[in-house]
Amino acid sequence: MYSDKGDAIVDAIVDAIVDTINIVIDINQFFSKVIYNTGDTTSMYKRNSIMYVPVFRKITISCEVFGGFCINIDIAEFNTTQLIIDKVLNELLKTLEASNMQNLIETLRTLWRQYHIHDYDLGYMLTVDKEYHICNHGCNM
Repeated sequence: MYSDKGDAIVDAIVDAIVDTINIVIDINQFFSKVIYNTGDTTSMYKRNSIMYVPVFRKITISCEVFGGFCINIDIAEFNTTQLIIDKVLNELLKTLEASNMQNLIETLRTLWRQYHIHDYDLGYMLTVDKEYHICNHGCNM
């Protein structure tokens, strides 16, 4: 059948690769059907052929200068609480820049590294739907 054992091995490898590709295609089609059959396009959408469910949380700044600034963000997009903090502070910075609040912009830049979220890790924040606070006061971190 084969003139050389090497040809048989190459054919077996090619067959295995083709089978793997077909399995990946089947999985991709399955997840596409699951996503599109939910009918809920506001809470789920297709990202890189897998189901992605956003996790929106209200994040509020708690400090003397910027206290009360809050936004709803999809925290599932972040890998650390520090990235969430940076996102919220960047949104605050954009708001201050749009209003040309130069003194407050400088204050924010000075205080930036003091902001933190304590008592909660990212895993907790992803699973418990509540408002979370970012503070910069001298609390026990």
